[in-house]
Amino acid sequence: MDLLQWDDAWVKLTLPDGSVCTGQCLAYNAECSLVLYGREEPVLAIDSWLFYESEIDKVEPWSEILPAFWFDRRMHTMLLSEAAFRAVEAGEKTIEPRLYDQTVRKLRPGDLIRFVLREDESEVMHCVVLELHRFESLDALLAHTDPAALGCKPGQAAAACALEPAASPKQIKLWGVVGIHLRLLDLDRDV
Repeated sequence: MDLLQWDDAWVKLTLPDGSVCTGQCLAYNAECSLVLYGREEPVLAIDSWLFYESEIDKVEPWSEILPAFWFDRRMHTMLLSEAAFRAVEAGEKTIEPRLYDQTVRKLRPGDLIRFVLREDESEVMHCVVLELHRFESLDALLAHTDPAALGCKPGQAAAACALEPAASPKQIKLWGVVGIHLRLLDLDRDV
């Protein structure tokens, strides 16, 4: 079985005992294993499962089960502090500034981000990436972004709502920064 071909795809696994697990393949490694994120409802799932090739009888696309909105979308996971998490959750923060590093460079408009509360990893929410705005410096991002969209309170300096986690000037110079324009998923509308 060539598990590599399913990397990053939405799939349905049939296990030797006849049970089925559905989700997105997050990783493939040299031990011939797949890590699935999700089970039945991708928005509501918060766990991952590891399956070894010997535990899988059949792998097939999940397109016949998955609503059209979800098909071919990639899921990414990011941690957020309490303040940033609550601001996104309340709809106050619509732009998440991040270092434009190797992880964030994988983001594309239409992808999904699973935000996990850093202080309590059982709390999660999901957003759709609408746009990505890349800047060479944090100052440039702040100059072109409404502080309210960054989740800043009235009178609060935009720099206080900037990068999470904090990045050094050397990292910013090396990678640059990006403003990730987000929309919080509404389960009644989006699923």
